[in-house]
Amino acid sequence: GSTMKELAQCCTVIAEGEIVRESLNRLGRDERWLTAQLRRQGVESAGEVFWGISDGEELELNMIL
Repeated sequence: GSTMKELAQCCTVIAEGEIVRESLNRLGRDERWLTAQLRRQGVESAGEVFWGISDGEELELNMIL
């Protein structure tokens, strides 16, 4: 199962390959953090991700197929 907190606390941080900086700010994170999280999951860049949500700790990705 997912360790994500309640979805209400989650923000969309990547939408159709674009980084949503406003959401990162709300989570108190930055693009460096996001890039590091992506790399941990074997993803080179946000452009590969269709949709990404985060609660500031975990990053859940839906990849472009």
